[in-house]
Amino acid sequence: MKKFLIILCLVVFGTLNMPSYAMTIVHKDKGYIEVSTTETREVKPDTASLVLSVLTTDTSPKCAVENNNQISTNLINSLKPLLALDKSDTIQTINFELRPNYKTDKDGQSVFDNYTVKNIIKVKTKNIENLSSIIDTAVKNNATNVDDVSFSCEDLECCKTELTQTAFIKLKCMANEAAKSINEEVCGVKSMKVNVYSQSSNGINAYRSLAKCNMTTQSTSVPIESGTVKINVSVDAAFYVK
Repeated sequence: MKKFLIILCLVVFGTLNMPSYAMTIVHKDKGYIEVSTTETREVKPDTASLVLSVLTTDTSPKCAVENNNQISTNLINSLKPLLALDKSDTIQTINFELRPNYKTDKDGQSVFDNYTVKNIIKVKTKNIENLSSIIDTAVKNNATNVDDVSFSCEDLECCKTELTQTAFIKLKCMANEAAKSINEEVCGVKSMKVNVYSQSSNGINAYRSLAKCNMTTQSTSVPIESGTVKINVSVDAAFYVK
């Protein structure tokens, strides 16, 4: 795959019967082959997280806030012994909301009803086996909702590197085979783009539903199925050929 650009410059001095001088400049532009591939690996998650919420309602905003603070404090204190807070586990408030509620009276008018306070708490732990106890304890200590149960793998650098190297080797082989088919050979890398993303297995959604169901029924035996985390490394590369 070679392209030749020939520029012919003719310089004429004086009359037409004088000698002509020509200069030829040849510029070689390398061709290239674009290839792409995706490498995938499933790994066991090493981190679990969930979101708890505490809702309180009162006609007095002060009372609604005070009640919420009391429940939230008790909830957090009950969960702390189950977490390795001196290591990587965390528990924190991620949102706090106070809003008025209205209702429609018999005349169809919107009138004030009461206030609702919502405190959202996020828990993250490396001890996935302890997640069942965390949920049970949260429910027993008046958590209104247990949502967004998810699993992830935080230490993925080694896995990402291995998948990227494997993908690049595969791409180079693909480029070499393509080049041979047109009597060319790979002579360098023009560009390369790497995208890394992960996704949890479908079992997570089923677990979320189970968590909500067991919270409602006050069960003390929440089943845990962490599933796997799928790591995908997508590599697009362009190789020069000659």
